[in-house]
Amino acid sequence: DWLHEEVDRLVHGQPLQLTQGTVGSNVQVDASTLALRLQQVIAEREEAFWVERQRLSDRVIALERARGGRTGALLRDYDAAARRGSGSTPG
Repeated sequence: DWLHEEVDRLVHGQPLQLTQGTVGSNVQVDASTLALRLQQVIAEREEAFWVERQRLSDRVIALERARGGRTGALLRDYDAAARRGSGSTPG
């Protein structure tokens, strides 16, 4: 994938695809650019994870509510505890 290719290029002293054509590009600039791109990718994936987790949680709660079961309340408690423990909230 692109990440492995860019790291391989950086390790072998070749300019990154991300920075090709940039004036004054060097290993330090390339490493900084790659680090920033990695942070962006991680943030995008984390956001997608939380959105999907919330969607699934909402669906399970709706199904349990429709069944009249008590699992819905337990899942809401679990969801609240998981959010407190993770230190982040979606959105």
